[in-house]
Amino acid sequence: HAEELVSQDAQKALDAAAPDFENLLTKYGDRQGGMAGRLMFAQMNYQAGRTEVAMEQYTKAMKGFPEGSYALSAVWSGLGYAQAASGQYEDAIISFAKIIAGQDTVLKADALYQLTLLYRKTGQDAEYGKTLQALRDKYPGFMYAEMLTESTDG
Repeated sequence: HAEELVSQDAQKALDAAAPDFENLLTKYGDRQGGMAGRLMFAQMNYQAGRTEVAMEQYTKAMKGFPEGSYALSAVWSGLGYAQAASGQYEDAIISFAKIIAGQDTVLKADALYQLTLLYRKTGQDAEYGKTLQALRDKYPGFMYAEMLTESTDG
């Protein structure tokens, strides 16, 4: 019940802020500050359960950040989460793989973990095993990795 209230609060806040965000993004969306605002607006939509709008905003935001930047990794991460929440698992796999292939290291452990979960969810056993091993090898202190089983059965 508490999660539902948080979602309702996020939706109310978004309803109140959306016209202002849309106005600002129309005027300044191609500038650095506008791109950061777009990233925040995308995250707000994701948190409010509006994954289609979130994916649209993340896609627009990715054009404004340089390759190898943390901001671009954050865009790919947000897009991946929104795609996964929408059941677009293969697209989410591509998004999280972009983070792993990128230069920024901040979100790589989480991206690898998300890939592992997506491979398990989609029954891609070989890929699941590879990413699980890579997660354990590269990020031995990543606490969620310990919860994953060796096979996709568990």
